[in-house]
Amino acid sequence: MIQVFVSHSSRDRLAAGLPTDEVLRQEIHESTVFVALLTPNSISSVYVLFELGARWATRKPLIPLIAGGTARELLQGPLAALSALSCDSEDQLCQFIDELGVMLQRNTEARAVYQEYLTQVVEAAKTVAPETSAQRQRSGGDLPKESKNSAFGGRKKAAFGGHRRR
Repeated sequence: MIQVFVSHSSRDRLAAGLPTDEVLRQEIHESTVFVALLTPNSISSVYVLFELGARWATRKPLIPLIAGGTARELLQGPLAALSALSCDSEDQLCQFIDELGVMLQRNTEARAVYQEYLTQVVEAAKTVAPETSAQRQRSGGDLPKESKNSAFGGRKKAAFGGHRRR
């Protein structure tokens, strides 16, 4: 079973031939924790909004993480009622890691173990620039490649002793 579902808008794709909507529906419903990586681009993604609504309806844990210059004021509807954490703050990212560890019943590593990655995520989260509609159409995704790869890709394993959470 998937323990953590990360909702974001990106170029990531499922394996060819899989029914995308059914796979997403199952993963959203079955995951222990749902993390919404909210950027100006992801908030405008129809799929991300559907994923958020579907998860909200399950009444299971939903953690909004804001990045890339996303203002808390952009969070509307049920999202506005949730306490969002910011990827721009090392302390809030540590809070996220600690709370995620509790939800997953996992011990987290000491901050010193993942400090380098934490700093990289914070710096990248501050510099993510929104793509234009034309760029999104050309790339097939809503999150710039450099932010997906350098800021968030592969970083989640460091805080949990090298175990992947999906």
